[in-house]
Formats: sequence, structure tokens, C-alpha cells
Amino acid sequence: MKTLLLATLLSAPLVWAQPILNLSSSELLPETRYELIFEQSVVSKDQLNQPQANAYLKISPQLKGEIVWTQRNIAQFLPSEAPKLGTNYTFSTTRGINYENGKAIPTVKLKTASTPDFKTTYHRRYSKKNNRMPYSYLRFNDDIKQSKVQTKFYYINKEGTATPAAVRQAKWADLESTYYIKPSWKQRFQNSLDKRAGLEIKDASEWDKNEPISNGLIVTPKYPLSIGDDWTLVMKKNTPNASTTDKTKTESDYYIWDIAPFKIDKIIPAVIADKARSIYVEFNADLPEELDIELLKEVVHVQPIPKNLAFNRRYNDTLQITGDFQERNDWKVTVDKEFEARNGLMLGTSLTKDIKFHYVPSGVAMASYDSAQLAKGDRSLKINTVNMREVRVQIKSLHNEQAIRATQGYRHYSGNGPNYDDVKDTAPLPFELISGTTVYDEVITLDNAVDTSRD
Repeated sequence: MKTLLLATLLSAPLVWAQPILNLSSSELLPETRYELIFEQSVVSKDQLNQPQANAYLKISPQLKGEIVWTQRNIAQFLPSEAPKLGTNYTFSTTRGINYENGKAIPTVKLKTASTPDFKTTYHRRYSKKNNRMPYSYLRFNDDIKQSKVQTKFYYINKEGTATPAAVRQAKWADLESTYYIKPSWKQRFQNSLDKRAGLEIKDASEWDKNEPISNGLIVTPKYPLSIGDDWTLVMKKNTPNASTTDKTKTESDYYIWDIAPFKIDKIIPAVIADKARSIYVEFNADLPEELDIELLKEVVHVQPIPKNLAFNRRYNDTLQITGDFQERNDWKVTVDKEFEARNGLMLGTSLTKDIKFHYVPSGVAMASYDSAQLAKGDRSLKINTVNMREVRVQIKSLHNEQAIRATQGYRHYSGNGPNYDDVKDTAPLPFELISGTTVYDEVITLDNAVDTSRD
């Protein structure tokens, strides 16, 4: 039996392994590494680590580069140009090449691999002053020229209303950060060449000089967007890269936002302790960048007219009306339909609202814990009151165990349980239930004005 098996092995034809091509990525990228492996020596030892013309790896379509043998049977292909986007490459062994011993290397198809299609890799929308004139930053995976894509973008809303777009090359100043800027396909390949040559790859690039970003566009509407829902920026199919070697394969949509009719959300009285009364008019869009006080007096009316009437911006979307509102509690505010937002829209409908001021609710506030007393205290605790005629202050002195019990009882008032758990069913903690010696029990009369606080 052993003799038969040996005879079978000796008589079997010798089968050599096919050459292998290993790629460091599933897609062909500017950084992809190519390793060609043969089953036996192809070159002599003195040819190792010496760049030479690529006579062993056939690439279709052509991808220029050279070969470096790292071992006598292993070679690296070093491309001298970036693969083209949207391209399918076929790799084969070159016909008519031999091993070192003179035996022919089989001509075989090694692998097929593709590069990504030309496409956007990032979208960010902005609106610094006017939401009807948004601008979008589009970053692509390859260079793009504004002159070749001027007609490739437009805006459209849910109702089908379309607005043409204006396109220009992006700059750092548009983004105010390098975080959103990434190297283009061309720059990535150059970085790989620099890395191969042992050169330092600088973080700085074209955008640090505030030059146009080669793979970034800024897109804006040519005219302010009209009122409508779901405004979207559309990039048409077949938008080309700068070299026109590839185009986008599909239409792409980038949601912007809704443009709502300009309206008043609410008109409310504002009463804050220790501050003068005022009226807030809150809108659903930002106020003009510069408030025209004389114009405001023509479109915003308060009846009766208070002394010292004035207008200020409280927030971007909130108008604050001030004056001597303490003279009475009932007022009427009218905002005319001609009131204009920053985005150019007008109210369209006037609004009148009756305003009634109420007093600040009476209350007492004090620190629940004052750990600073343990460091350098003067045995004084601040108590703040508002709209109180008098306050009864009771203080007990507690020894250690009593302080612990009081603290545990205080959890049922504050709701702050141990281990950051909440205590449910909170309730006031009666002074009488706290153990300790009463050291202070006085009624303090307060004579400060209405809606003012007193310590």
C-alpha cells in the first residue's frame, strides 16, 4: 500500500501556483498599495529594491508606474499617476515574461477593481443673515471647476416652484474652519507620492492661502427663495469633475429648509424682579440686522402711549418694547402688516393684542447648602425675597447626628436621593419635625417696593 501511494505521488504532474495580485483596498484609491507575488524567483538578488520599468503587470486601461522588487518573487507596483474615477481596471500578467530559471510565467488575469464614481462627500448649509438666501458648501471627492457646472444646480420646493442657483468655488473664509475641508483625489495621490519619497505631508494646503478650494463649491439661490416647504438643492446627473474624466451617475438632493410666512408667535408682558416692565414681541424669523427706530415707531403702536417709549432687540427674533409701563397694568399693542423681517418678508396681516401686566409671584429663595461656610464663613446665609410684606425666619442648631437626620429628611423635600436617584412623592419638611435647639425665631417686616427683591 505504501509503495503504491509513493508511486502515485511521483507520477503526478507538478502544478505551479498562479501569480497573485494583492491590493490594500477593495476599491482603487490614490493610496492603494499593489503587491504582485510569484511562486518562484523572477529576478536576481542584485535587482532588489531598484525601481525599473513595469514589464510584468499589464493594466487596462493603462495606469502608468514602475516596479520595485522587495523580494526575488515579490514586486510592488508604484503608480506614477492617480487612477481615474469611475473606471474599472483589469490586471493581468504581461505576455512573454519568464522566471529567473527561464521558465515562462503564465499569462493570466489577476484581478479587476474599480475606482469610486465622482460624487459629493459632504454637504453643509449656512444662513448667516437671511434664510431665504442660504448657501451650501458641497465637497467632492475630486476637483471641480465652477465654470463647468454653472447650469447643474437649482432649488425646488415641495410645491414644484424652482429657483436657479449661482455657483462659485469655495474658500476657507466661507467655512471659517479647515475641519470641513479634505484633500481632493489629486491631492491625496500627491500625498501618497510624498509619503513614498519620505517627505513630510503638510497639513497646510491650498486653502491656508485662502485660494479657491479645488474640490469645493458654494451654491446659493440667484434670487431669494419664496415661501414654501421642503426647499431642496438639486445637483443634476452628469455633473463633471474638473478634468471631465468622470461625471455624477445620479441626481442628488440636499435638503435646505422651509420658508414660512412671516408672523408673530406671541406678544407677552415681561415682569422680572428688580427690572423695569417691558413687552416682548416674538417673531418666527429674525429682525432686520439694523433696527430703524423711526420706522418702528410707524409700524409698532402702544396704546395708551407710555412715557419713554423705546424699542430694542432682545434676541434675533424678539423685539423688546420698554417704557413707563408701571403706570398701569392694561395696555394694547398693535404691529402693522408692513413690519419687515430680515429676510425681506412682511407680516401681511396686522395684529393687535391686549396686554395685562401681573405682579411677580411672592416668594422666598435661599441656598439649600452653603459649603463655603465650612471654609471661611461669617455665620450669615443670604435669603432673597420678592413681594413679601414680612418673613418669619426660624433657625435651629443641630449637632452631628441631628444634622445627618435633617439632611436625610431634606431629601424628601428636594427629591435628590442617594446615588443620584430621585425621591418621589416629595413634600415640605415641617420645622417642628427637625430635632435641634431653636436659636432664632423672628418676624422681619419688609418695606421694599412692589416687584423688587430684598435680601
